[in-house]
Amino acid sequence: MGQLQKNSIVKLTDQKLYLVLETMTINQTDYVYVIEKENPMNLKFYKEQQVGNQIALDLVEDKEELDVIMKQFYQKMKENIQKNNGN
Repeated sequence: MGQLQKNSIVKLTDQKLYLVLETMTINQTDYVYVIEKENPMNLKFYKEQQVGNQIALDLVEDKEELDVIMKQFYQKMKENIQKNNGN
């Protein structure tokens, strides 16, 4: 699993703060799903990579890759909601 944890706050290269909504490993690749703190409509998916002693986040822009990971994140978040609601 990657270094970033759910509910972490990160500052990206655009100098904006983002909340990590969820993390997931898919096919040995670590992904993070983030939302901008000041603009909740700004949702993004990143690949997380270790570069030396720092974490690098690469924006996922490939449509096919986005389709695959969005479905996985949706399913995980749905399961978390059901678990938290006692269903």
